[in-house]
Amino acid sequence: MVRALERARRWIGTLSPPDVAGQLEDDSLRIWKNGDAAFMRNWPYAYVESMRPDSSVKNRLGVTLLPKGDQAGARHADVLGGFQLMVSKKSANKDAAIELVKFLTSPEIQRTGIKGQSVFRDFAGRAFERSSDTTLHGHRDI
Repeated sequence: MVRALERARRWIGTLSPPDVAGQLEDDSLRIWKNGDAAFMRNWPYAYVESMRPDSSVKNRLGVTLLPKGDQAGARHADVLGGFQLMVSKKSANKDAAIELVKFLTSPEIQRTGIKGQSVFRDFAGRAFERSSDTTLHGHRDI
């Protein structure tokens, strides 16, 4: 692990810009959209931003999972946050609230989020990977 971090540190100023460690989301998105980066890890909204008319990378990008190791039980890293939908045990309308959470996490609504807002959720991501849907241009396994 230490060797990997030391190697990545040497990339600063060569593969990565000198200020990479201090960049915020908007900085990396701007650099990416200008066509000045080969890779970018960002929140899903960046996909929609990347496809806007002012983007140099419009229709020239791919989306994929982060790499994983090849040992038994290896899995791709989780990089998205969550939406933390929950129902209080003190809710006056607990049954209705539970139904709302079920609705908001349903496959249909999650697909709507992917297509309209680039909002990814775990279930929708797995559902997309198994479908022939082409909403995300260039999405592929690595």
